[in-house]
Amino acid sequence: YWGKAFDVQNIKVPCICVVHDLCSEDYEDSQVPELLNLPWGWYLFNRKRLGWHKRRILGQWKDPLLQMKNIMEMAHSNDNVQFITVSDYSLRSFQYHFDYPIERVKVLYSCPRVNLVKEGVEDSVLKEVILSGKKYYLMLSANRDLKNPKHTFNAFRRFVECGHKDAFLLTTGCKERMFDNHIPLGYICDNDLVLAMKHCYALLFPSFMEGFGYPPIEAMEYGKPVL
Repeated sequence: YWGKAFDVQNIKVPCICVVHDLCSEDYEDSQVPELLNLPWGWYLFNRKRLGWHKRRILGQWKDPLLQMKNIMEMAHSNDNVQFITVSDYSLRSFQYHFDYPIERVKVLYSCPRVNLVKEGVEDSVLKEVILSGKKYYLMLSANRDLKNPKHTFNAFRRFVECGHKDAFLLTTGCKERMFDNHIPLGYICDNDLVLAMKHCYALLFPSFMEGFGYPPIEAMEYGKPVL
């Protein structure tokens, strides 16, 4: 939610800004091959670009990086402002996008969730899946295009059709059932998320891009394969 309303130019007290990532710019670039591989890809890609330029001309475009640049320039001249982010990838994004001195940015990694696990499952669907002993592959945040759900659904559907009838795809985020062996969950609590990892056959993590990607490390904590 960066914008001109924030003024850190003249802040006299210590001010800490926490930024998770700067993925928006990189993600727009990563969509290019995805679009160009589709029928009429060049047309779709250029129409999308024209839409961006149109919104810019009409003043309807809210470019988060341009808005954040305004904050960064103010922060650069004020030693009271410090940034915190969650990965070395994001640290380098500061340097790449804004030429901001990285010694002014501190990296504090997220704390692990695996040590907080309690055996009780809150989500009724997840509880039934775990108790049934079904062999399921786990995919997180399947409602976000960045996580590459479309290709994953298509690939897993073909995987089942090729003879793996006992394999199930369990997803979080996406509530719509895409095929017979798909088990969709909405959002689940952190404890259920850890239990879903603990009991899965393998974790699928085919994102177009990630700053670091904690779920593979969390799944490996339980000795799970990661694709």
